[in-house]
Order: sequence, then C-alpha cells, then structure tokens
Amino acid sequence: MILTNGGRATRPDVSHRNPYQNKLRHGFTLTEMAIVLSIIGLVFGGIWAAASSAYNAMEMNQAHQEVDTIMLNMRQMYAGIPSFPAGDLTSAAITAGVFPSNFISGSYVGNPWSAMGVASYSSLSGGVSIGSQVGWGGCPLSADNLQIVFWGLPYQAIRTLLSNYLGPSAGDVTCVYADCTGTITSPQTATYADITSCGTSSLNPAAIANVVLSIQK
Repeated sequence: MILTNGGRATRPDVSHRNPYQNKLRHGFTLTEMAIVLSIIGLVFGGIWAAASSAYNAMEMNQAHQEVDTIMLNMRQMYAGIPSFPAGDLTSAAITAGVFPSNFISGSYVGNPWSAMGVASYSSLSGGVSIGSQVGWGGCPLSADNLQIVFWGLPYQAIRTLLSNYLGPSAGDVTCVYADCTGTITSPQTATYADITSCGTSSLNPAAIANVVLSIQK
C-alpha cells in the first residue's frame, strides 16, 4: 500500500518485520543446507554404529551357543567309553544329529560363518570336521581330546569365534589353533590381543583361515 506524506508517495516501513520471514521467502543458503545435511549424516551414522554393534554382539553370542551345543552333543555321544575313537568322526556326528540344523546342507555339514557359506561347502572350505588324534592344526593329539575344525573362516569370524574361548570363558577348551594365530596351548590365560594377528575384515576382505578347537573329554 502506498502512503502519502505531504503529497509525496512513500513506501511502508518494513523494518519491524521478522527477519526469518525474509529467510523463508528467499530459502536456505548452500552453507545452511550443508550444515543440516551434516547433522543428518552424523545422526544416521550413530544409529548405524549402534545397530552394527548390537548385531555383532548377537552374532558372537549365537556362535558361542552353537559351538557349545556341538561340544556337549559330542560328549554325550561318547559318554559310555573312556576315550574318543581315533580318526575323523564327522560322518558319525552328522548321523547322530550333533550339529545345529543351520549347519546342515543336504548330506554336508558346514558352518554359517564361512566365506563360502553352508550351501557351498567343500571338503576344505566352509565345512566343519570333528575328530580325535587327527593331525588338524598344531594342537597336541590325545585320545582324551576332541578337535573341532572350522574350515575357511573370514578373519572377522575367527576373532568373533575365538574371543568366546579365551580367558575364563575358555572352559574345557584345551587348545586353540588358527592359521593366522598359530597354536594357543593355554587359552585360559590368553587374551584378545593373541588373536588380533588375524587382522581386520576391512583390511583383509578376502582373507580366510582354518580354526581348530581342542576340547577335553
């Protein structure tokens, strides 16, 4: 609206207007948009990190439970004899239902953490073997010990698996071996630092190794 002052045309005083109204009329600057997008990225990054940490904890707990189930079932299978039979006992363990269902693919037994996957099991990659007095890895051989071998595990899966069997949580595990760690004959006194030589999945995306857990009867 045009006002008159002594016959002269004047414009209304707009100095009292809210400055944010002008901002809304002209939109955000590129700098402001960049700041907003950065904040959104930080928020989503925090959510992703928390979700990844929760998933890794769940995976570690599941791995521990499944391996403990295999150990318990094997002990029960041979509870009536003083020592484990010598040789590869994998076929007998499959027949006896020792393995969790997610380890079985047809007539093969694999492990869900392998680089190949259970369905892609082969004799040396992605499989699981159980035996006694068999020369798998560097653990001592004894009729009182049973060896569980996980073939072709990614480095990340190795650290996840072995971290459950170091220190006080080692339980009856008498020896641990991995291609990337060597032989650990006293897992009860070992720490996570002893398995960091397996590197990280981000630095070694294609690296795999074999893991042996030796348990006492």
